[in-house]
Amino acid sequence: MPDSTYSPDSNPLPSRGTVFLRGLMCCCPRCGERGLLRSWFRLNMACPHCGLSFDKEEGFTLGTTSIGYVLSIFLILAPMIALAVMGVVSTWVAVAVGGALSLALPIIAYPWLLGMVVGSYYAVFGYEELALDQDHQASR
Repeated sequence: MPDSTYSPDSNPLPSRGTVFLRGLMCCCPRCGERGLLRSWFRLNMACPHCGLSFDKEEGFTLGTTSIGYVLSIFLILAPMIALAVMGVVSTWVAVAVGGALSLALPIIAYPWLLGMVVGSYYAVFGYEELALDQDHQASR
């Protein structure tokens, strides 16, 4: 149920950059209020403040896991391999630390990756949907 304090007239359509940043901060791309996430791994069906639907087609958020693993490769595994090759750390230390951190990073970053996917969608593909949905909310 949308919050009665939100008004489309008092909140003009944000820029595409703002929409993306709001998503990245786990806020609603339209109104900017918190409410994008139900829990650490779950997206709300709609914004509790303005009613914007986050419920997209099946598999909408599957890219978050892939992005997390790519981040793990570049931020953790590649540096650990370089440290092992240079002899700074032993191979087993590199394997243990790199393996543990590369599994932990996608889990820790998952909420922000979900927000990034939603923010990217509305900034690139669904920008007009923000305005259409906003007009629909105003007519209620």
